Amino acid sequence: MVAIPSIIIAGPLLSRFYTKWKLTPPKELFNTREFTQEELPSLASSLITALSPIILMLSGAIILMAVPADSSNGKLLKFISDPTFALFFAVCIGIYLLGIRKKRTMPDLMKSLTAAASGIAMILLIIASGGSFKQVLIDSGTADYIKVITSGLHMSPLLLTWCVAALIRFSVGSATVACITAAGLTLPLIGGTGVSPELMVISTGAGSLMFSHFNDTGFWMFKEYFNTSIKQTFAVWTVMETVIGTIGLVGVLILSHFI
Repeated sequence: MVAIPSIIIAGPLLSRFYTKWKLTPPKELFNTREFTQEELPSLASSLITALSPIILMLSGAIILMAVPADSSNGKLLKFISDPTFALFFAVCIGIYLLGIRKKRTMPDLMKSLTAAASGIAMILLIIASGGSFKQVLIDSGTADYIKVITSGLHMSPLLLTWCVAALIRFSVGSATVACITAAGLTLPLIGGTGVSPELMVISTGAGSLMFSHFNDTGFWMFKEYFNTSIKQTFAVWTVMETVIGTIGLVGVLILSHFI
């Protein structure tokens, strides 16, 4: 009930304000090319390449529930199911199934990998810089400081948890940190006030989407992939996230009169 109006307003309605913009995504990321039938991989090869990291990570997480993490098998499974290794393994499978098996030479494959890496390198550096900035704020205790400041506020639990999550998101840039910190602070209020736990969850999630800017990796991903300026990124990404968070709060406050 809260998500539907958020999707409509922050999606089709909000996008009407940007119809006059002419944006061209980076050429390195979107190359149009016609492939012959012989060049195309089979359905099985495509699925195996795309799903192999998911299968590795998922199977590792499930098996580790039954295998002790300190054991040799547990450490091996943890290493194999690590996202970095799983993605590397998928690249290796792709090189074989989509390259060597299709009779492509190794020098040709190396040229393809080099071109792919050069096209994405700058985007990865910018996104990593945003993530580093976020981590500095987290390690400096910004979220804990905001938690101390807001602990003395007297207001509706729904509004309080939204404000805490929104402040932490603005300061730290991580929606996950904002959710966890706000939930830890306002959890005791549920028992004392009788507020709906479900509405508290929605309020926390809505607040964690507010005010995305330079310290949010999503901000930089949007900017680089859609080739927008900083001003345009604020006008689209930040406004969209803030609209979703605000509508979420309004929806929660309305529902609180009935639930």
